[in-house]
Amino acid sequence: MSQVFPAREGVGSVNIAGPLSGFGELVAVHPTPTASTDFIYGINLDQNVTREYLTGTVTSADGEVVLASGTTNGAYARCIMLPSVTYHPGQGTLFRGTARFDTPQANTRQLFGVTSLTGGYQFGYDGTTFGILHIQGGAVEVQTLTVTVAPAAPGNVTVTLDGGTPVVVAVTASGSTNVAAGEIAKGDYSQASGGWSAVASANTVYFRRRV
Repeated sequence: MSQVFPAREGVGSVNIAGPLSGFGELVAVHPTPTASTDFIYGINLDQNVTREYLTGTVTSADGEVVLASGTTNGAYARCIMLPSVTYHPGQGTLFRGTARFDTPQANTRQLFGVTSLTGGYQFGYDGTTFGILHIQGGAVEVQTLTVTVAPAAPGNVTVTLDGGTPVVVAVTASGSTNVAAGEIAKGDYSQASGGWSAVASANTVYFRRRV
């Protein structure tokens, strides 16, 4: 892509082939990173978030982060760099990264790129096919649980999300639906049906599908 500026009297035309931004603007300065990470000394949890589900594992070796799903159906491993990037209209985002992929296997995915649950681009393997995955127009799944009766005695509450492994959470005899909701939100739902996070507001617990 190039830009051609119209000639004026006594001035010849100028053709600039680049470097250009994603919006066709001339890049005249060195881009300043807003976020970066590496794994030379292991996984820095101040710069990265890891997600492991079922037999998935996130480890480091030889200066690289190593993600493995294992052989369990539905298992996954993810490493997410912080901070997240927010898109602003009229502004471009430059991403540079390096990844290596293992031997592709049917019914598996190996992906690397800039993405979220609602949109993004990733490169890698879907099964044994290499290509680009473009996600757009997605929405994060949210489920709610409203506590309408305050516990009169200590006990356990069983929460099942999307038919996954039930999560048993202990609640106290607080006599308050708000307190009970807060206690339920403290449960570990990371291994429930793909992984969820939970937060309570008043007497309602909001379960959000994890990235």
